[in-house]
Amino acid sequence: MLTSIEYKNIVVKWIEGVKFNNPFAITLTMRVNKFNDISQNLRYFINRLNQRYLKASYKVFKKRLKVIPILEGNDVIHYHYHLIIDNPYNNRDEEFKKLIRECWRKTPLYNSSIDIKTMKDKGWIRYIMKSRSKKSIMDSIDWSNTQI
Repeated sequence: MLTSIEYKNIVVKWIEGVKFNNPFAITLTMRVNKFNDISQNLRYFINRLNQRYLKASYKVFKKRLKVIPILEGNDVIHYHYHLIIDNPYNNRDEEFKKLIRECWRKTPLYNSSIDIKTMKDKGWIRYIMKSRSKKSIMDSIDWSNTQI
């Protein structure tokens, strides 16, 4: 059985090996603390973002944005996701950020706290995989909403 440190190291290496074109580092905070609602809320956001940004590519060709979501939070800190979302179009960053904000506002668990930055290096990966404010590092990756 893997320890949480071994698991974390394996996941960090895996994320670092994913080929991103134009990744963004995003934090989305939610206003409730029920895990099932949280994961479902993120799925709603991702589906909406795929539809709005990729349009026909999403509907006809089943193309999806690359998404790696890491859940963080506990009884004291609001649940929030740290995400890596890849923008496949280098010349559409402003539209991408605008649609992220719009799609997030439409979710049932919307909280006005949102942060969107270009992911410049691997420091974001180390940050989102920190153990602090996670119930369990092994349960923090939302595999059901991961899209590669």
